[in-house]
Amino acid sequence: MKWLSKHKQLLPEYIVKDTDVMGNYVSPFGDEYSTRTAREQVVWRFENDWGASVSCSSVTRFAPEFAVVRWHGTANDKFDLDYSTDITSDVISHVSVSELALLLARTRGLKRYTIKSDVEAGNES
Repeated sequence: MKWLSKHKQLLPEYIVKDTDVMGNYVSPFGDEYSTRTAREQVVWRFENDWGASVSCSSVTRFAPEFAVVRWHGTANDKFDLDYSTDITSDVISHVSVSELALLLARTRGLKRYTIKSDVEAGNES
């Protein structure tokens, strides 16, 4: 699959996941919504523990979708979508290569995410 071939040319040194999947999508709503699907995903990870995911599938009608992701720890498979940044409060559909370049630069520029303990935050019991 080559839907994201141009997207993955951006900052290839930061790509930690590049997946092509062809198979059955199992819907949480039961068999009537299950469908044969193909999916491609590229994930970038930056030094600040923020990153980005771009994926496309039959669910997105093969239009690339961008999301900001945040890592938990050092493993490259422990991340969640994050909607708390000023970059986006949801996924961005139909993201072009030029739009992705700007979004990656903004994501790379985010401050490192840290979780303060209750003591550091002044919430001591």
